[in-house]
Amino acid sequence: MDNLPTHLMEVVIEPKSKKDRSKLRSALSSLAKEDPALSVATDGTTGQTILKGMSEDHLEPIVLRIKEEYEIEVRVGAPQVIYQHDSLVISSAARLWEPLMLVRVVTPEAFSAVVARDAINRRGEVIGKSKLDNGIRVDALVPLANLGSYKNALRSMTQGRSTYTMEFARYAPVPLPDDDPPKRPAVIMRDRKAK
Repeated sequence: MDNLPTHLMEVVIEPKSKKDRSKLRSALSSLAKEDPALSVATDGTTGQTILKGMSEDHLEPIVLRIKEEYEIEVRVGAPQVIYQHDSLVISSAARLWEPLMLVRVVTPEAFSAVVARDAINRRGEVIGKSKLDNGIRVDALVPLANLGSYKNALRSMTQGRSTYTMEFARYAPVPLPDDDPPKRPAVIMRDRKAK
């Protein structure tokens, strides 16, 4: 799973007006030609148009361009993380793999602990802190599924005084719930009639 994936997140996109369907198809085709990390697909079951990209921060400006440049009013579904399945069967269950992002935040020293704690609360792991001339850089590996609205959360927790970058790091197995009891075979209960 070391290959760099092209798509980590997807959204459903559709025009608000049926008359804009072909206009939207044309706009999406043009945008996908401009950006190799962007692709458009049609769900074979629902017929919905799926826009795929690297992250929420990658897809948001694309949707904004569709609205402003192409002047198409669209409805956009909630961003969904694209998970991977492995080909090995362990304990008769396939393992689900999620994308981990390397998040680098540059923040004033006063906010570095808050930024680190937030990464941990998002099921992340802080892998480093570095002192810079303009503050502290906090590096963390965080599941993409837990980075929704990160830009706004970071702005709020650091009073707008931090910047960040995010890039794909690797896939990792989705953790199994710790508090679930182990799976046991089902037991069939039968009423016994007295003889």
